[in-house]
Amino acid sequence: MIGAMQHSAVLYSSEEDKAKVFEYTERMRSSMHDCMVAGLGTRDLSGPSGLTTEGFIDQVAKRMAGEALPVSKADAAKAAMMKDVDVEAIKGMFAEYDLDKNGHIDAEEFAQMVVKLGVAPMKGSSKM
Repeated sequence: MIGAMQHSAVLYSSEEDKAKVFEYTERMRSSMHDCMVAGLGTRDLSGPSGLTTEGFIDQVAKRMAGEALPVSKADAAKAAMMKDVDVEAIKGMFAEYDLDKNGHIDAEEFAQMVVKLGVAPMKGSSKM
């Protein structure tokens, strides 16, 4: 649909109107993407918990109108947990275990970290 709208604008619109159509369709594409990322996709893509086509269109329209996407319970819980976290301290811990300073922690570096933190799973233990 977006491609058809853009193609029609290229064929039959003035440069000013074409720009408006492209701006609108890009906002539509972005709103659709935002909804999918937020877990508000259609059933054919998200499974049984997904929205009907009509529900998806309603969510995209709300997003295009500037309405914020609803926050899931899981996202709200994560935000609540993170509000008191010292992010600078976390970055320092990461730097301590990123031994080769490549911006990633590989399995060996991760193993050293969980051992030092006292949360490493031990052989023969049923706990992970």
